[in-house]
Parts: sequence; C-alpha cells; structure tokens
Amino acid sequence: MLPEREKARQRVYDAMVRKAKAGHVTGGRVFGYDNEEVTVTGPDGKPKRSHVERRINEEQAVVVGEIFDLAAQGYGQSRIAKRLNERGRPCPRPQQGRPAGWAPSSVRAVLRRPLYKGQIVWNRTRKRDVWGKKKQQDRPEGEWLVVLAPELRIVSDEVWENAHRQLAANRERYTRPNQSKGRPPGAGAKYLLAGLAKCGTCGAGIEAHSRMSGKQRQFFYGCSAHHRKGSRVCENGLLVPMAEADKAVLDSVKQALLDPAVVEAALDRAVAELTNGGHEQQIQELQRKLADTEGELSRLASAVAAGGNIPALITTMEERERLRRSLEDQLQGLKRARPGAEVDPATVRRQLRAVLDDWQGSLRRNAPEARRMVTRLIAGRLVMTPKKDKGREFYEFRGTGTVEPVIAGVAHKLASPTGYAPFRLIGRVAA
Repeated sequence: MLPEREKARQRVYDAMVRKAKAGHVTGGRVFGYDNEEVTVTGPDGKPKRSHVERRINEEQAVVVGEIFDLAAQGYGQSRIAKRLNERGRPCPRPQQGRPAGWAPSSVRAVLRRPLYKGQIVWNRTRKRDVWGKKKQQDRPEGEWLVVLAPELRIVSDEVWENAHRQLAANRERYTRPNQSKGRPPGAGAKYLLAGLAKCGTCGAGIEAHSRMSGKQRQFFYGCSAHHRKGSRVCENGLLVPMAEADKAVLDSVKQALLDPAVVEAALDRAVAELTNGGHEQQIQELQRKLADTEGELSRLASAVAAGGNIPALITTMEERERLRRSLEDQLQGLKRARPGAEVDPATVRRQLRAVLDDWQGSLRRNAPEARRMVTRLIAGRLVMTPKKDKGREFYEFRGTGTVEPVIAGVAHKLASPTGYAPFRLIGRVAA
C-alpha cells in the first residue's frame, strides 16, 4: 500500500496531465501571454473557478517576435538582451532581488520555448530526483506530452526555423576544432566571490570576468547585470582585481574567527545548548511538526487535484516540502544522539575547541581548503557597493559570518544547536 505522500503526489500528477491535455495552464506566467481565469456556475448558482487559460499579450508578443528576428539575423543572446534593454522593451518579471531587464538566459529561454510556435509541451523536465530532493533534470522525449495550440502561436514555423538555423550556425562557429559542443573545458570554474556576493547598486550577483593583459590573462569581479544586461539596467561597471578581493574577504573572516571574544561566545552558546537536556522532548516536538507538515502537504495536493490556484498551491507545496526535509534532517540528527546520555560540559568544550583550532590553523596558513571554509562561514551574501574617495574607486563589502559550520561537526553528534551570534564582515577593495 502506497504511503499517503506517494498517493498525494500521484493525485497531483494525474490532475496536471488532465489540465495539460486540455491546454490549460499548469504552471506560472509565461512572457508573451496573460493568464485568465475561466469560471463556471456552481451548484449554489455562484461563479466558481474552473481553470486558467493563456491569452496572447500583444505588447509582449511584439518583443518575442523581435527576439526571433534578431536571432535569425545572427545576433547573439547577449547582444539581443542589451539591445532590448537599451530600447526599454518590456521584459519578464525578475526573480526576487534582481534588477528588471533582459539577460542572455531569458533570451535563450524565449528562443527555446515551443509555445511561441503553438505547441504546449508538458512533462519536459523533472523537478525532483527519486529521493524527493530538488534537482532539475530533463525527461526522455518519449515522456513528453505535446498539445497543439494554434491560437497561442506568436511566430511562424518559418521564423522559428530561420532563428534556430542561425543559432546552430553560431554554435558551430564558436566550437573549437576537436572539441565537443557545449561548455568549453575549464568554464564555470568556482571563484571565491561568485555566488557569494551581490552588487550593492542593483542586487544582482557579482561574477568573474577576465581579459588579456599582454600575454597574461587577468581576472576581476564585477556586477553581472551590468555585464550581461547593460548600463541601462545597472550603471555599476566597476571591476576589481580578483586576487585582491579574495584576499580582503579572507583577511576579514580570519580576523573575526581568530577573535577570542567571538570564539568564546560561540563555545559558551554551544556548550549551553548541548548540555541543556530535553532530548526526548525535542524529538517529540519535531515529530509533531513533521506530522503536521505532511498532513498539510496532503491537503495541498488534494486542492491541486480539485483545480485550485495551481501556481500558488505549487509554490506553497514547495515551501512545505523544504520544511519537511529540514525537520527530517533535524530529527535524524537528534536520533543519532544517545537518548538520555549525560553530556559533560568540559568534554564538549574540549571537542569543540579542537575543531576550532583546526579551522583557525588552516586559515592562518592560507591552506588550500581555507577558501572552501570561508564560503561556509559567510551567512547569506556579501554586499559589494561601489564607492569613490578622492578620485579613487573601490568596493566596500559588508556582510555577516557565523561559526556554526565550524562547530556543527562535533555538535551534530550530540544535538543540533543553532543560532550562534553572527560576526560582522567589513572591508574594501580598490579598483
């Protein structure tokens, strides 16, 4: 007999299949279209929501057509994005915290979406793996569900083919001999601040850039929105040397982690929580929260199957699913601890101190793992704000760090204490 969670998942899937086959909206908004609710009269004579359908948004459809035309003329995705932004064209709604504007990735998404030529393709990707963890994967083409929707066509088959023929030619032109298509070897290397810092002007991520200087390639950090979307979206074009920026952030973290006051406060907090008892009570509380969350997930799945507000319900389900996994992780951590075991404060402090000493030693020696450690010690993202003083440009960075990851290795064996007081990170990097 299937567990309730699997039954709920199957009900959602079956409901989505029915909606997709009928051409109804099964997800969120798509640029170029408006989502319109369709209502029917219920048994009580009042209007009741039936489903959601897409209608072409004429203003946005013009932009979609422009993108395909530019692609057919040989424009690259970055060039198309900057051209659209310079002309102030309508753009997709940005993700939270990011500046509005076209990016190469959003142009690419438009060029790859069959909906614009009147085809609804559903079940193309899988959002989660077999363990329920969020991991986007392509499904085999044989599992796709394709529904013809000529009323939603924005570009003709000829325009679509012309654009994709040119895109294929561009890919072939920029693929090196004897090199497989796709990302070149070495691309996508992880840099310390890429994904760890954001622009203080627009909120977009800080990314790595490089350029040749003589016979050597120099590396820098700069705002991704300015580089990818243009100055109309973000005017911050300041680049700073990567090596100097990395060193400034590393030094800031080392200074905080080597501060005796920060270390002692963290040790006091960890020892207090780990020796506070209440092990069985914590397990029971987590089990209660987990049962409530799974019950709510089941009710949300039933609401989706009944034809509720699909995008809002799916968003809520994803949030509850993240909460469920977090509760399960906490519960497993507590169960690994020995129920009723007495925890000696002196032993706990000695174990935690040993772990801290290892981290501090690596940071002092600038060991290779120091960079990896820093990414775990920074809480959230650093904010890098461009500034000018006496004619010199520089970035000022601010953020917070936490010693919780340092202590977690020992603490997790005993319990799961959280909430260590954060420490501040402040510094500057000259251009």
